Amino acid sequence: MKKILLPILFVTLTTCKNNSENEIQKIKDANKMYVQYYNSGNLEGLASLHSKDAVVMPPNIDFVVGSEMIKSALKNEIEMGSGDLIFSERDIFVSGKIAYDEGTYELKIKSPEGITIGEDYGKYIVIWEKQTNGDWLMKKDIWNSSIPLTKYNREEIIFVVEMNTNNKSDEEIEEFSKFYQQMIDKTEANSLGWSFFKSGKNKVTLIERYANQKAMKVHGDNISPGGISENHFNSFMDHFTIDLITVYGATTDKFKDYIKGFKLPVKFKPLISGYSRK
Repeated sequence: MKKILLPILFVTLTTCKNNSENEIQKIKDANKMYVQYYNSGNLEGLASLHSKDAVVMPPNIDFVVGSEMIKSALKNEIEMGSGDLIFSERDIFVSGKIAYDEGTYELKIKSPEGITIGEDYGKYIVIWEKQTNGDWLMKKDIWNSSIPLTKYNREEIIFVVEMNTNNKSDEEIEEFSKFYQQMIDKTEANSLGWSFFKSGKNKVTLIERYANQKAMKVHGDNISPGGISENHFNSFMDHFTIDLITVYGATTDKFKDYIKGFKLPVKFKPLISGYSRK
C-alpha cells in the first residue's frame, strides 16, 4: 500500500506546486500590465485590473471604492505628473481563489514638459482575487512611501523679493500672480510656497519658500535661458521690477555665487537658530 501511496502523493504535490507557480506567473503578468497601463496613462486598462468592488487605500486620503472611483483617483495621480512606475515583487502567495502580493515600487514625478521634479519609492501589499474566467483582479490595494519623514526641515531657504509693478493695473497684477504661483506649484515639487503680497502703491512683496538650496536651484534652472519656465519668467519681468532679493537661511558660498549669477540685487541673511516644521 505504501509503495502505491508515495508515488500518488509525489504527483499530487508536484501538480499543486506547478499550479501555484502558474497562478503566481499570472499575477506577475497582471503587474506588468498595470505598469504598462499606468506609464501610458491608460485609465480603462488600469480599471480593468480591479474587481468591481475593489478597495484602494492610498496614503493620506480616505478609502477609494469601486473601479470608477479608482479610475478617477488614478487619473488625478497621473495628471499630477506621476509616471515611470516600476514594481518589484518580493513575495506572492496563492491559496485557492485568494492571493497576496508583497513588493516595492518606484516612480518619478514629472512636469508637464516631461522634466523630472520629484521621485518616490515605497512598499505595497495587494490582495488578488481569482475570477471565474481564471483571471486575477486586484481586490485590495494599499501602499505607502518609504521616504523618511522628519519633524523639522532645517534646510529651508526663504526668498523675500521686493518689487515694483511696471505700470500694470491691479487686475493685471492679480491675474498674473495667480497664474505664476499655480505654474510653480505644478512644476516644482520642492517649492514649499509662493505668495504675492501688496505692500504699497505699485509695490508687491513676493515670498518664496524652498525645501533646500537644491530645490531653489531647480527653480533657477527652470527660469534660465532654455529652461522650461523661461518664457514665463520673461513675462514675470514684464510685470515686475525687482528692487531687492533678501535670502534667509543657511547658504553655501557656491549657492551664493549661483544666485549672484542672475545679476539681480541680492543680500543674504544667515541662519542663527530656528526651525521649520514639515
